[in-house]
Amino acid sequence: MIDGSSSPSSSSPSASAHHDGTHPLDPVNVTKIIPEHDDFDHVDPNLGAVVRASRDLTTIYATKHDELVPTYIEKWADLISFKVKGRMTEYAKLADNWRHYEKKVRELRVDIDKAEDKNKKVKGKEYDKLERNEVKLEGATVAHDAYGETLILLLEEVTDRAWRDAYPMLVMRIKSHARYYSDHAKIFEKLASAADELSLIGTENGVSVGGRLRVINDKKPEEFYTGEREMVSMPKKKGSAKTKTTTTTTEDVPATAVET
Repeated sequence: MIDGSSSPSSSSPSASAHHDGTHPLDPVNVTKIIPEHDDFDHVDPNLGAVVRASRDLTTIYATKHDELVPTYIEKWADLISFKVKGRMTEYAKLADNWRHYEKKVRELRVDIDKAEDKNKKVKGKEYDKLERNEVKLEGATVAHDAYGETLILLLEEVTDRAWRDAYPMLVMRIKSHARYYSDHAKIFEKLASAADELSLIGTENGVSVGGRLRVINDKKPEEFYTGEREMVSMPKKKGSAKTKTTTTTTEDVPATAVET
């Protein structure tokens, strides 16, 4: 009898035990979804290092996820498909068997009823034949109905309560996400000191965190220029001393100093 639940030697997917004694359909160890990895405590507090560490962490978690979650889903789908198909096949055979004896009994009864209606003598072997087939029909009915009930139970369980089989997968996904984002937060915390250093650099150099787009738009270049440049003092009249070249910054020069 094919019911998808017979001995491990059946064609059930993943039916064979591993060499270490474990079975592919053993309960899932959901704690394995958390990968072992460095704690990233030594990540340099700069954006490039943090981004690289984040990428490496994502790869580690994605690899572990792909090892467990899709595998569980495939085992689940294959097993349910095997069980349902096996029982559907067996149920179809039982249904054919029931229809065979139901038809045979019905035809025998019709023949006997016709003969009795015409007051014809019915041989004893005809009654014996009817009785034998009625017994077989009763057995076929019991087997058909009992197996049909178990098939209904299976279909109901794997559909209406499929969440029970999805539960390990959901637990693994949630545990993985919770730990993944927690580890990610630890990595990006490294940027806190970098942000403090940037703030100090901005303060020391007079750089606004809001940017200076409005300044560039509204002011003349010499008014927002922050580098060092050479300023040339032109003589006031002919025959005067040679021109003098000095190095200065915008802070040292009035806004109108280089206007022509």
